[in-house]
Amino acid sequence: MKRILLALQFLTVLPVRIRGEVSDRDKAGSMIWFPAVGLLIGTVLYTAGLYMPKVLPVTVTSALLLILLALMTGCLHLDGFADTCDGLYAGKSREDALNIMKDSRLGVMGTTGLICLMLLKYMLIKEIIAANALPALMLAPMLGRWAMVISASISKYAREDGTGKSYIDNTGIKELSIATVFTLALAFILKSFQGIVICLIVFTAVFLITHFFKKKLGGITGDTIGATGEIIEVIVLIALIAFVV
Repeated sequence: MKRILLALQFLTVLPVRIRGEVSDRDKAGSMIWFPAVGLLIGTVLYTAGLYMPKVLPVTVTSALLLILLALMTGCLHLDGFADTCDGLYAGKSREDALNIMKDSRLGVMGTTGLICLMLLKYMLIKEIIAANALPALMLAPMLGRWAMVISASISKYAREDGTGKSYIDNTGIKELSIATVFTLALAFILKSFQGIVICLIVFTAVFLITHFFKKKLGGITGDTIGATGEIIEVIVLIALIAFVV
């Protein structure tokens, strides 16, 4: 139960309280539940997307769903995406990039990246609603959180210490296997064999993205995990729209 609550606490703004000491193994074990939390977030989006268009225009509904997604996650992954954009663009060396990513100030590249990401997500959500492909709103957040588990399990932490170190360095095959079984099962239930194909696309994309981060930074960080989740959400929405069209 503690590990489920940890996943909820880390990935959402829900007022979750955890009693007792939290170990590094608990943090790593909580990653098993990341896809489940993603599904919970997606279910909220799906429900809102089901009823909002009945009283609001599609454009307004799309904007509200995008805002809802950001608010439910406390903009945590968006912050990681922006920091990653700043670090990779402005950092001339591995150390420079990591220092820039740790800086709380937002740079030009981070701002530009966020604008492009949010604009693209808005257009994709709008197309999903127009095509009446609402299960995509459940699948994208789930696969985005599964992507975080994949990335953490195949890489090491890029810094000597930090918030994400206990998660990343202690996540391995066991956590990945359990999270993957859950994800594949739900993907099949939601989108049949299309869901499995999209899972394969996601796994390949995460492997390539993580390899890129390892090459540039010597590993991954909490910021790059957030960035990976955001990128995968976009890839999933694009893939689902392609299937519908």
